[in-house]
Amino acid sequence: MAHYKLPRFVPVSIKKATLFRGKYWHEHVPSNIELRYLNGPSYHAYIPRVRHAFETRDRDTLWLSFTPGDLIKHTHAVWTRCLRRGKHVFQEALEQRGLDRDGRRLVLDDKGKVIEKQPGITGSLQITLGAGFPRATREEMLEQAGLILRHVQYIHYQHRQSGDIKPDETKKPQKERKSESQPTP
Repeated sequence: MAHYKLPRFVPVSIKKATLFRGKYWHEHVPSNIELRYLNGPSYHAYIPRVRHAFETRDRDTLWLSFTPGDLIKHTHAVWTRCLRRGKHVFQEALEQRGLDRDGRRLVLDDKGKVIEKQPGITGSLQITLGAGFPRATREEMLEQAGLILRHVQYIHYQHRQSGDIKPDETKKPQKERKSESQPTP
């Protein structure tokens, strides 16, 4: 079985965001747990299920994944609760930025009801929690998650703009040179 190699990522580090560190990929990449099975021994029973889930996952969304980072030294109960809190905080921060929990842009009517969901942020965002996360207040978490998401939106927009550049169609094509062996009329 071939190993899945991660493409190059964009580090998302902001000095004010001490609770979170991030890595952003423009394309979709599997999470660390999915990589464990995709790159693991070929006889594991979960491999077909994980591969199918990765291949059929929605590609028009932002894939969020969280890792405990510095919190791994705490008990399992502490860092799993922190991962869950981090996920909820990021989903709330996405909603505050006018996106749904999957990064799609929400179009609202006058009453605030969702009319449609348009493409928003796509790619993969891996968040690593910092050491001060268990003692942080919800307001601090939301503020720093908003900073991270603002930076990711900026990176996504810049990448999308650079990908939309089309070759200049106003240039005239170069004339083909006639070779000397061809007779002239």
